[in-house]
Amino acid sequence: MGALEDEKARKSRKPKFTVDTVLSFCESIFGVRVEKSDLKVLDSYDDQNFYVKGVSISETDAFSSASKETQKYLLKIHNGVEYDNIRFIEAQNSVLQHLSSNGFNVSVPQKTQSKFPNDFYGIVNDKCVCLTNVSDVSNEIEEQRYVVRLLSWVEGEILHNMEITSDMLIDSGIYLAKLRECLNSFKHDGATREHLWDLASLPLIVSMVKYIDDVAVRAVVEDVIETYKNDVVPQQGLLAKGVLQSDFNDSNILMDPSTKKVCGVIDFGDMVHSSTIFDLAISMAYSMIKPIAGKKGYETASNLLEGYCKLQSLTALELKLLRTLVACRLAASITLGALSIHEDPTNEYLRRHAQPARNALIQFWSEDPKLVNETFAQASKVDVIKN
Repeated sequence: MGALEDEKARKSRKPKFTVDTVLSFCESIFGVRVEKSDLKVLDSYDDQNFYVKGVSISETDAFSSASKETQKYLLKIHNGVEYDNIRFIEAQNSVLQHLSSNGFNVSVPQKTQSKFPNDFYGIVNDKCVCLTNVSDVSNEIEEQRYVVRLLSWVEGEILHNMEITSDMLIDSGIYLAKLRECLNSFKHDGATREHLWDLASLPLIVSMVKYIDDVAVRAVVEDVIETYKNDVVPQQGLLAKGVLQSDFNDSNILMDPSTKKVCGVIDFGDMVHSSTIFDLAISMAYSMIKPIAGKKGYETASNLLEGYCKLQSLTALELKLLRTLVACRLAASITLGALSIHEDPTNEYLRRHAQPARNALIQFWSEDPKLVNETFAQASKVDVIKN
């Protein structure tokens, strides 16, 4: 399945399991007993995510859990599309273990029980289980297939919920640079995939631009895509490659409320092997959706760039393409968001960034390119490239 077909299929293959079923998964698959009052449904783009708090029970003393310590977890039921690419699920498990072993505060995959009471569970490995003969609660798709994982809960305040400052964004950039350094030593063939959210796939979204209901926004998105084709595509072979987190935004960055420093990162569902500069561009793009008070979007993004370049240097080519790449992520988010809203108009999660992202792109793309490039160059300590 290609990237375009994959993204469209996700809308019809989003899991819709009931709370009672999720509680049964926790206990029967992972040996964690959870009370209904200790489960909370979390926002999700196209998976099902749950915060759960429970106690571990062994297979031999399933009814003696009262004295055991309560632990917090994230239970994730992946979109049905990801059942078709188990190697990618395994790559996510591997990258989280790699990062955790190198001191990063990330969700760690939990082990499954050695056997299950229901015959539709099939182990992929000891941290990843397939549900191979189940239906979603809507009964629209019979015998749908899903993958479920249980991960440790990562404590911290989501950056999006805080009053963001320049210092926070600089620290976020530093953290992203450290993440980049660690990911440089990580390799997994499951991360090599065609993914519509990968900036390398941007030309594929052209057919979806029609779902943007604002003519002015649609025109800007089309201009960004054309600029990408002309300026970035011919240079892609010269850009450094590696595995990306690919979604380092204010909803996935965790902060320590007392120190106002980054303390963790969540959500590796968009992980992909691609050009490493894309990770920085993606993060800068999302920072502009909620700009710092009194600053323009590109000035806000330059704080994150400044932090990143304290530990990682950009090449002259990466700096030259950065403005376009930042705009590309906003264009992709707007376009794919418009598609999702078209197919699921009642989903409030999808609407959260819709209008702010449109405003951010319109404002950013209208700024003097020379001024933006000079601001980015000053933040990155790289000389501006003259055309």
